[in-house]
Amino acid sequence: MNAYERTLQADLVDLPEPQQLEILQVLSQQNIAAQNVITWLRERKLWFEGQQGYRGPVQAPYEGTESTELKDAIDYLWATLFGDQKVDVIRTTEPQWAMEVNGVLEIVLNLTELPEDEEEQLRVSLYEYGGLPRSVTAR
Repeated sequence: MNAYERTLQADLVDLPEPQQLEILQVLSQQNIAAQNVITWLRERKLWFEGQQGYRGPVQAPYEGTESTELKDAIDYLWATLFGDQKVDVIRTTEPQWAMEVNGVLEIVLNLTELPEDEEEQLRVSLYEYGGLPRSVTAR
């Protein structure tokens, strides 16, 4: 499917072209199973549960920051994956939720303090679970 067809399918034609492109970059071909995100976080040692609570580069700043934005994003991620409100799938096929997921992903990647190319590898490895957006590597 080309970008125009994808734009029509996602009902983005009324948006300005830059916004269309931004959304198309984060829409996956299928939703991502929440369990795959949990596995992705654990296997990459980004966020995992240890014997004394959560660990990793996602958790460490949470405990040492006053940033409400950062705490809210991590709390939202926790609620989505582990809390009473946890979900079965991460809706990366719907424009609004794909953008939300991308925002949380950006926060997680920024916490890693990895070089940009390694951050991009992490991004791609997550989107592989849902079928890569056509332009995910163009970011």
